[in-house]
Amino acid sequence: MKKMEREKLQKKLSWAIILSETGHVFCCVLPSVFSIVSVLVSAGVLSVMPASLTRWHDAVHDWEIPIILASAALLAAGWGLHALSQKLDCHDTGCHHPPCTPQKKKTSKLLLIATGLFTVNVLIYLGVHA
Repeated sequence: MKKMEREKLQKKLSWAIILSETGHVFCCVLPSVFSIVSVLVSAGVLSVMPASLTRWHDAVHDWEIPIILASAALLAAGWGLHALSQKLDCHDTGCHHPPCTPQKKKTSKLLLIATGLFTVNVLIYLGVHA
C-alpha cells in the first residue's frame, strides 16, 4: 500500500473512531450524569433536579431503548475488533514501528470500563424503568 493511500485510510479510520465515540456520550455519559444527579436529589444533597437537565432527561427517555440497543451493538463491535486486532500483527505486512501490544492492552481496559458502565446503565433501566 502506498504511503498516500495509507494516510487516507488512517484519516478515514480516525474519523470513524471519533464518530463512534460520540455515541458513547449518549449511551454512557448522559445516563450516568442523570443517574448521579437523581441519586443526589433523592439523598437530599441537591434540593431539585435542574430544569435544563430534566428536559434532557425526558428527551433521552424517548430514545432509551434504541440507545441501549445501539450501545450494545457498538460494544459488541468494539470487542469483535479488539479480538481481531489480537490476532493481527502489522509487522507481518512490513510495518517498522514498535510493537502494538501496549496499546492493545489499553484498548481492552477501555472496553472493560465501557462494558461496566453499559451494564450499570442497563441494570438501572431494568430496575427503575422496566
